[in-house]
Amino acid sequence: QDYKEGEGYIWKDIDGYVYQTAYKPPTKVDALFLYYLLYVSQQQGWQEEIKLSRYQVLKACGCSNCQYWQKRFEEALIRWENVRIHFQGTFFDGITYETLSFGILDAWGIEKDGKMFINFSPLWLKRIKESLYLQNIDFNEIKKLRSPLVFRLYEILCKNFHGRESWEIDAV
Repeated sequence: QDYKEGEGYIWKDIDGYVYQTAYKPPTKVDALFLYYLLYVSQQQGWQEEIKLSRYQVLKACGCSNCQYWQKRFEEALIRWENVRIHFQGTFFDGITYETLSFGILDAWGIEKDGKMFINFSPLWLKRIKESLYLQNIDFNEIKKLRSPLVFRLYEILCKNFHGRESWEIDAV
């Protein structure tokens, strides 16, 4: 991730997507929370809006239901709400765009009864649910990983071993 004054944090992935946030960039903990929220959406037929309790999320992610983790989960939602994705070229669905920009979370909130609602960006959710790789990531396995480096390596290996038993890379 690079920090550029006036632009915030910017990072790119190998598919040509540019991620940008003027707020704090997401960490491994934020990614773990997001994976669980995606898992819930998937279990509910890829709903763009999901409703659940903070306790449910924290328990599933292996965190205690104390004030620290409740606030940290809300912080993760703020971070994901502030991430913007910019793309130029042919999107995964075959449509060519000169420029395409979207977020990850459109909105979230806590209702009086303590339930939370989380609204995913429709474009981002479409990109994720039509990805071949999301189904390869086992949430129960990924939450056991401790290091952010190991966490990212797991994601890369899942993607690169999809549909094959060997993976070759250049030594350069």
